[in-house]
Parts: sequence; structure tokens; C-alpha cells
Amino acid sequence: MSRFLKQTSALVGRDLRIELRSLEVLLSATLFAIVLITLFVFSGFAEARIAETAAGGVLWVSIAFVGTVIFGRTIQRDRESGILDALVLVPGVVNALFVSRIATNLILLVAIEVLLLPASLLVFAPDALAHLPLLLIPVLLGTTGFCVLGTVLAASLSASSIRDVLLPIVLFPLCIPLMIAGVQTTRHVLASGTLQGAVDWLAMMAAFNVTFAVLGRWLFAESIDHR
Repeated sequence: MSRFLKQTSALVGRDLRIELRSLEVLLSATLFAIVLITLFVFSGFAEARIAETAAGGVLWVSIAFVGTVIFGRTIQRDRESGILDALVLVPGVVNALFVSRIATNLILLVAIEVLLLPASLLVFAPDALAHLPLLLIPVLLGTTGFCVLGTVLAASLSASSIRDVLLPIVLFPLCIPLMIAGVQTTRHVLASGTLQGAVDWLAMMAAFNVTFAVLGRWLFAESIDHR
């Protein structure tokens, strides 16, 4: 196993062990997701005439807000403990740190989505539950790009005293194209039960993922070096 893979797996394993001991991020993000779904239900989005149409928007808005909670907390936990300052002293660790942060955030967000996705369908589009396996493609594709962008921005803003305010202000406008593509693909799958006709939206999501990854690696390194 290469040095990069060893460093990455060790960092991801450490992050997950810390989270499993404290459940700090998972509990707060899960409760936030429950609150969001409840608010959407009592705001009228669960009414039969608009429920299936609104299901895609409800799902992706929930993912966006829950993800913001996760991104901000995971990177800040390392800064507060001083672990991040120690890690960057290790030669050649930046790539492993970049990938491990994305992987950790992705695992945590997917863990929430395991509950969020079927719950959203059950409440807003119960007839579309059979399409759940097909929905995993756009959801995982969009979640990956969102995690890359959110991880990079959280690292860049973590030294600011108003980071909790700045993160959603900067993150949400930048991820609008990704979220629109996710909503449109989700609506298409719920309506037709296939991905045919949504290929362009999936291609857009993939293009944004690649762009975020390439630019994000450079920005992440800069933010770590100037911490």
C-alpha cells in the first residue's frame, strides 16, 4: 500500500473513531434533518397535489443544510484540538488530508442520507419508493461534489471568527448549479422511474465534481499553508 493510501486510511479511521465515540456531528445533523423534514411537512409541502413535485427540492435542501452542519464541525474539531497544526508538519500529507476530509464528510453525510432519503420519499412521494435504488445515482453523485466544495470552503474559512456565518453564505451560491441538477434529476426519476432524459443533468453534476476537485485541491492546500 502506498504512503498516500496509508495516510488517507489512517486519517479517515481516526476521524470516524472520534465521531463514533462522541456522536457529536451525527446526532446534531440527524436532529437538524428531522426538524427540516417536519417543517416542510407542516408548511404544506406534503399535500397530495404538490408533494411529489416538491420531494426533490425538499431532499436537496435538507442535504444542503445538513451538510453545512457537518462540514463546519469536522474541520473545526481538528483546529480546536490542535491536531491540524500537527498534521500539516508531516511531509506530503496535504493530499491525504484533502482526500480524508472529503471522505469523512462524505461518509457522515451519506449516513444521514440513509435515513433522510427513504423518509423524504415516504412522506412526500410514497408511490416512488420503488425508485429508491435508481435515486442513489444522482444523490451520491451530487453529494460527492457537495462534500468536495463544502470541505474546501470549511477549511478555508475555519480560521475566521465568523466562520459559521460565512460558510453557508459562500457555499450555497456556489453549489446552486449542482443542486439544480440534483433536483431536476430527482424529479425526473420520481416521475418516470428512469434516468433517460436526465443524462444531461448527470453530466453537469459530474463536470462540477471534477471542477470542484481540481480547484479545491489547490485552494485546500493554500488554506492549510496559511492557517
